[in-house]
Amino acid sequence: MFIRGTKSAAVLATAVFGMGLVNLAGCSKSAEEIAPAGEDEALTADSESGGASEAGSGGEAVADDGHGHTAEELAAGDPHAGDGGVMGPSADGLSYTLPGLVFDKPVVWVSEMPANTMRLAQFAIPAPAAAEGAEAVAGPPTVLIVSYFGTSGAGPVQANLERWAGQVAMPDGSSSLEQAVYAESEVNGMKVHLVEVSGTQVAETTPGSGIRVNNPGSTLLGAIVETSAGPYYFKLVGPSDTVDPFKADFAAMIESFRSP
Repeated sequence: MFIRGTKSAAVLATAVFGMGLVNLAGCSKSAEEIAPAGEDEALTADSESGGASEAGSGGEAVADDGHGHTAEELAAGDPHAGDGGVMGPSADGLSYTLPGLVFDKPVVWVSEMPANTMRLAQFAIPAPAAAEGAEAVAGPPTVLIVSYFGTSGAGPVQANLERWAGQVAMPDGSSSLEQAVYAESEVNGMKVHLVEVSGTQVAETTPGSGIRVNNPGSTLLGAIVETSAGPYYFKLVGPSDTVDPFKADFAAMIESFRSP
């Protein structure tokens, strides 16, 4: 499903991330009127995972952690390459300033050292508190990753959203690209592209390995924001039980996007 609009990101993200419902508050058009015919048909893309070098259709680079850009390409526009970069958290750790973008994070999201140099920032999302007397259940971590690949970005926006959607398989075997919800909005003059999909995470453990994780009951939330310094890529993935309670916080983070 594809939703377009110029409503605030909080409203639009609610439409995308709020229990999977299309809820364009204050809009008199139906979802069918908003989504042009054919845009919610199945799309084709492989399901290679996140965390690695990837290429979309036609060999175009697609953004994700460990993306296969050359060191020269990254250094040309990477905010954390060299001594001239301007980036980092505020004194209270609740907002982050990047070239062309400032955003706020929820208080309970824990900042971590990025796992690789392709990540500008990384946040651990806490799992819901276990019921009293219940044993903690081990599961895959829930992490929000912020990535950047220079002023020109890493390929077409839709190719990146579809790549992320392809990292989650549908339990009934249907196309995750068809089941995913995509949306576009504008926040403080910056275009934001959103995707949500839930199912079984099947991302490759290592790029090109052919070995994939198998995490049923997962949810992926993604956002690509176009800034004056180039696009930034936000991807949050983890168990649905952990991600779902934080959808409103993810939406609030999007609503906080602003220029420095």
